[in-house]
Amino acid sequence: MEEALITKITQPEASFFRCNFIGGLWHGAFLALGMSLTQPTTVISAFVADLTGSTIWVGGLATVLTVAGALPQLFVARWMNTIVFKKPYLLGAIYLRVLSWGTLAWLIYAIGGQHPITLAWSLVGVLTVFYAGGGMANVPFTDIVGKVIPPGKRGAFFGGRGALAAPLSISAAFAAREILARVAYPNNYAMLFGLAALGLGIASLGFSVMKEPPSPVAERRIQPWREYWRQVATTSLRLKELTLAQLLTGFSLMALPFYSFVFHGLIQEDRLKVIANASRVLKPGGEFLILDYNEFDLEHSPWLVRFAFNLECPLATDFIGRDLQAILREQGFDGFRVHTYYRGYVRLLAARKAA
Repeated sequence: MEEALITKITQPEASFFRCNFIGGLWHGAFLALGMSLTQPTTVISAFVADLTGSTIWVGGLATVLTVAGALPQLFVARWMNTIVFKKPYLLGAIYLRVLSWGTLAWLIYAIGGQHPITLAWSLVGVLTVFYAGGGMANVPFTDIVGKVIPPGKRGAFFGGRGALAAPLSISAAFAAREILARVAYPNNYAMLFGLAALGLGIASLGFSVMKEPPSPVAERRIQPWREYWRQVATTSLRLKELTLAQLLTGFSLMALPFYSFVFHGLIQEDRLKVIANASRVLKPGGEFLILDYNEFDLEHSPWLVRFAFNLECPLATDFIGRDLQAILREQGFDGFRVHTYYRGYVRLLAARKAA
């Protein structure tokens, strides 16, 4: 009788579908907004590089975060299969992430730039908790979406989340650039993490209003560890190439000093610090790559370029007027290789550290 009842109410009721659909879209949109303010490959990597001056820290942290996001799922999935209502656990994981970002914002503001290594280790600890929370949330998230969104509507659901996330993510990226350029370091990063915590908190409201039907749990017994790990090992053999690629991608950041459209958003003093750090960590013959605006005369550029730069931060205008190769040469780089794009307005500059 219990199984018949669960089967009957597992199907999303028509009166709840609209609420669940909109709640899921709301969550996806504001989750993207919050995450875009603290992208690990740009904002977090730049912050770690500022704190430590080491690409080893950057690459090592990327690998730690990959593991922290994946490992909890192995333990949560075994236990979560026996839970009828998973929404409270999903919300708990989301609130853990909100608390992590809020704590990190406070730590950055409290510690400031006086103890960079202490702040760097605090960053690693809080980020590990944050990404572990994301890993724990993935299991109930997938199950809940599978229950509340009918198969025929899932394409529209995930497509709608992506369509709403795109403009908010772009807006967040512009906001992050302005904050990094206009707010004093390290309070600029504290503000970004604080706003990201706010965005995740607003995103959680989407799941708060969802009406979750019970899961059709056929067996309440938790799967024995030996049986569970045998199943995990079998599945892992099919995904070993993907797992290895993700880990190596993180480690590769240790060996590749590469700045992509970040350089122009720094004040000149910080640009020189970045170049000095790159020179310090590279071996003779190693390359420093910068993808950013080329040097050009803005006043004599086409109106479309001038219009685009009206939307840019003032530091970009300063950047395009400086001879970057001459600056790099003064810091011990030579052997320049240049590739230009978009009619010469964008440049990939490779600079080799002199022997």
